[in-house]
Amino acid sequence: MPGVTVRIENDLSEIPKVDEKLDEFAEQFGLPPAIAATFHIIFDDLLNNVISYGFTDERRHFIDVSLELTANSLIVSIADDGVPFNPLAEATPDTHLSIEDRQIGGLGIHLVINMVDDISYKRTADKNVLTLTKSFQSKK
Repeated sequence: MPGVTVRIENDLSEIPKVDEKLDEFAEQFGLPPAIAATFHIIFDDLLNNVISYGFTDERRHFIDVSLELTANSLIVSIADDGVPFNPLAEATPDTHLSIEDRQIGGLGIHLVINMVDDISYKRTADKNVLTLTKSFQSKK
């Protein structure tokens, strides 16, 4: 199973490095373009949130993004040493409410959940680890 990990610093300007690595990986291993496009959107949301809200100090931190290809899916893990935070435990936003009446936050993870086939969170070794799986046969 081919795989690669890219490490970025907790700076928004680092996110394009993950996108570049995803594009290289997709080209090298024949990842379907729709899957790569989906993960560009996912990375934009999740990495923005980790970088913007995950750290309580001004120090440099690292975020590891791992890509692993199986016979019929892409498995992505995002690991950071930020404050413990399980985005899956957040309440699902009520998308029927108007924007003025809706609470701020939660829409991004809601969209991400609906773009993948499986998503899980664990806190291990003082790190948040979010793992996402997208099947090539998925209708999502």
